[in-house]
Amino acid sequence: MKTNLETYETAKEYLLKYNQYDGPFSQLRAESLLSSQAVTVPMQRRYFFKIMLILGGKILLRFGAEEVLIDKPAIFFINPFIPYAYKTLSVSQSGYFCVFTPDFLINDDRMGSIRHSHLFDINLSRYLFLSAEQVSLYEKLFQRIIKEENSFYAFKDDLIRDYLHVILHEAMKIDHHISHEPYLDANSRIANEFNHLLEGQFPITSPNKGIFLKKPKDFADHLFVHVNHLNFVLHAITGKPTSLLISERILQEAKELLSKTNWSVADIASSLGFDYPTYFNRFFKKNCGQSPIAFRRSFL
Repeated sequence: MKTNLETYETAKEYLLKYNQYDGPFSQLRAESLLSSQAVTVPMQRRYFFKIMLILGGKILLRFGAEEVLIDKPAIFFINPFIPYAYKTLSVSQSGYFCVFTPDFLINDDRMGSIRHSHLFDINLSRYLFLSAEQVSLYEKLFQRIIKEENSFYAFKDDLIRDYLHVILHEAMKIDHHISHEPYLDANSRIANEFNHLLEGQFPITSPNKGIFLKKPKDFADHLFVHVNHLNFVLHAITGKPTSLLISERILQEAKELLSKTNWSVADIASSLGFDYPTYFNRFFKKNCGQSPIAFRRSFL
């Protein structure tokens, strides 16, 4: 199976290639899965999260070095940190899937314990086999997500996030029933601990409580590894250097604070670890093509 671990496939590209969907995509897309064609998805990193509920058919899944046959109802979780591939082994498949960008869920104020869910924690299994009762519950949740996505309800994104939270919490509740051990090597553990340290600094709830881990060396020191080794590990697993992963997460939080708080740009810059507002302005404009003030005005 051909691999491509140096580039990321976007959600839009994925939907067009494998689901023939060429409609609008902002942050989330959910669909029922009903196919009578064989599908092979090559090993690649993808810049989106995906939750897939398999109700019928056989699928061979690969996550890094782990390979598993899905031949009964199951749910599996994909994040940008772990490359994956799958191949259908049956004529027909049925189920549901939901893909969404990091911005859709990561900046949710209620992230809380789902930071330790199967979607984020690479120490946990990527898949769960389900009982009939669990299948019924998950099927109803996916149906509700699809219904709300197609509705005109002004706060449908918040409601969909609630359903995603329930899906993740239900997975954490049933995880102790799994009989297999997930594949996890030393590099994966380092990447997972890095991710926990990074995500643990967000969301920022006060201008006086900013991030304290700002540079690759800060994270390396907390993980008791050399900064070059940390960079090697993260690049091998995510395809991105440490500095870029930190910058991307800071940028996500910057957008959230600019769009949802009335904090001054100077306060936001300080809380995100910038010594001077001018440094933050330069960083934001370089990555977004506009100044922080211009970005904020688009939400007024």
